[in-house]
Amino acid sequence: MYFSVIIPTCNRTELLDTCLSLLQLQELAVDYEVIVSDDSNTNSTRLLINNKYPYVIWIQGPQQGPAANRNKGASIAKGKWLVFLDDDVKPDTNLLISYSTAINAHPNISAFEGAIYPDDWKLLKLDMAECPINTTGGCFWSANICIEKSFFEQIGMFDDSFKIAAQEDQEIYNRIRDISLIIFVSDAKVVHPVRVPSVLDKLNRLPQSLNSWIFF
Repeated sequence: MYFSVIIPTCNRTELLDTCLSLLQLQELAVDYEVIVSDDSNTNSTRLLINNKYPYVIWIQGPQQGPAANRNKGASIAKGKWLVFLDDDVKPDTNLLISYSTAINAHPNISAFEGAIYPDDWKLLKLDMAECPINTTGGCFWSANICIEKSFFEQIGMFDDSFKIAAQEDQEIYNRIRDISLIIFVSDAKVVHPVRVPSVLDKLNRLPQSLNSWIFF
C-alpha cells in the first residue's frame, strides 16, 4: 500500500518544519511520499525543504486558495491513497499505519477521517478560539483525512471555488456521504494548534467568510 501525504502551505515555514519533522518519524511499515504544495510568496519554504527534507516533493501552488492547493498536490501524487494534512498539525507516529489497518479492514470503503485534537483544551474555552476538532468522526476536516485517489478524482476533487478554508471540507463531505460511507479512524491522530484571532482579524476576514458561506 502506497500513500501520498499532501500538505498545502502558505507562508508558515516554521509550522511546516515541525509537521515534517514529526512526519518523518512514521513507523516504516508502509511506503509513502510527501508532497508540499506551496502558495507562499517567498522562497523560505522551498529552501527549508531543499536543505532539510530533500525526500519531500515541493511544487509551486496555484495561489488560488487551500482547496486549489490541495488539488494541485493531488494531481502529481503517485500513491493509491491520498492523506491530506494541514501544515500546522503534529501527526502521530502511527498515523499511516492506522490508516493502512483501517483500509485493510474495510476494503470497500474509499474515504476515511482521522482524529484531530487541540493542543490546548483550556485555550479553546476562550471567546473566538478556533480549532478544527474531530474526536468522534462526522467532520471530515481536511487537516487529517485519507481518500482513495481514483475516488477523489471521480467525485471531482475539492471545489476550488472556495478561496478560504472551512466550507470546502463540508462541501466535499456532503458529496462523499451521498454515495459512500466514511470510516472514522480514531488511532490516526494529529494535534492541531488552537488560535485566538483578534477582533480586527475577525472583522477583516468577515467579507470572505460570508461569501464562502453563501456559496456553500
